[in-house]
Amino acid sequence: MDFDSLGAAIVEELDACGNRYPHHALIYPHAGHGVGTFPYLAAGTRYPLTGREIDLGGTRAGNAAAQEAGWHRVLALLASLGL
Repeated sequence: MDFDSLGAAIVEELDACGNRYPHHALIYPHAGHGVGTFPYLAAGTRYPLTGREIDLGGTRAGNAAAQEAGWHRVLALLASLGL
């Protein structure tokens, strides 16, 4: 599946629907889904109740680079919403 295209399609759909909230697809090479969370989640982190390892895809290097590059953008979005 081409997630870059999927991200762009979601933004296009939000635009077409006149969504009034800020939205932008942040796409980083080799990053998994975990980059949308708080930064610096250690690799090998486990769910507290089950003990199973959290694996949201991507590579360690790709996730670290995306978290570092994107975290300020997440904070800016939240600030723009008054959160």
